[in-house]
Amino acid sequence: MKFKLLIFSIVFPLITYSQKVVRVIDGDTYDIMINSNIVRVRMYGIDCPEKKQYYGLNAKLFAESMLLNKDVKVDISSKDLYGRSVCKLYLKDIYFNKLMIDSGYAWHYAKYSKDRYLAASMNIARLNKIGLWSKSGYIEPEKFRNKK
Repeated sequence: MKFKLLIFSIVFPLITYSQKVVRVIDGDTYDIMINSNIVRVRMYGIDCPEKKQYYGLNAKLFAESMLLNKDVKVDISSKDLYGRSVCKLYLKDIYFNKLMIDSGYAWHYAKYSKDRYLAASMNIARLNKIGLWSKSGYIEPEKFRNKK
């Protein structure tokens, strides 16, 4: 008799929503209307430059141009230290967190993410000098924040 091994895994996210982006705070933080409530979300696995940092305004404007008033799918997996919902965000079928890295607007936030696809995307963007990687001497957002 043959047996098939079935493997089940616990899949995060905890909650999935399809709603509208109503405000872009910066490249990796947005306000989304969910069930008539505005929820502040922080993108999982990425860290964009701060608004006053090199390429920070570019990251914010890119996110605004792509997301503002658009319907998105948000997979919320946890809360961060500031009470923001940490999420993977999808615009149609595009994994937007990864797109931010692919387009050179964000770092892979290795401190909070072991996602090898995001890490590989950052390495490719860096090697090809895309976006923020087009200039040398950049400072990681976390180091920039810690200097303040």
